[in-house]
Amino acid sequence: MMLIIALAAIAGSSACTRGESLPDDRIAPESDSAPAAEVLLPARIRLAWQTETESNTFGYFVYRAEAEDAEMVCITAENPIHAVGNTTIPANYVFYDLDVEAGATYFYKLQSRDLDGTSQWIVGGEKPVAGKAKRMSAEEAAEVEANGTGFRIDMF
Repeated sequence: MMLIIALAAIAGSSACTRGESLPDDRIAPESDSAPAAEVLLPARIRLAWQTETESNTFGYFVYRAEAEDAEMVCITAENPIHAVGNTTIPANYVFYDLDVEAGATYFYKLQSRDLDGTSQWIVGGEKPVAGKAKRMSAEEAAEVEANGTGFRIDMF
C-alpha cells in the first residue's frame, strides 16, 4: 500500500480541506420565531488520509494518547475503519474522534491491518501526530450523523 497524504486536516488546523475556513465554535440554530439559545456542538479531532493503492487490506486502526510519550491506546479496536481491500484507485478515509475535550491536545498513530493479520504504522510510526480538539461544525455533525465516526469517502 502506498499512502499519499498522511493526515489531511487535524483538529481544524490551518490545513482545511477544499480551502474552507474554520467554523465558529458555536452554531445558532435556524429559526423564524423568537431567538433561540445557541447550540454548542461537541469537540472533535478529524483525521483524514488517502491511500494510493491497497492490497489485501482489512482496515485501519486509530491509536490515541494524551501525551506524546504516553502509551498509545487503540480507540477503534471494536469498530475499525474498513478498507476497500484491493484497489489501484486512490481511497479517502475520515475518522472523527469525539471523545475529546475542546482545546486539549491529543496524539495519534494510524495502523493498517491486512487480511492475513499483518500490520504496519502508516502515520506516526516513530512519533505520534498531534492534534488540538475544536468544536465540530454543523457540516461535520451532519457528516458524522450520516456516516458514523470512521468511514471511506466515495469520490465517484
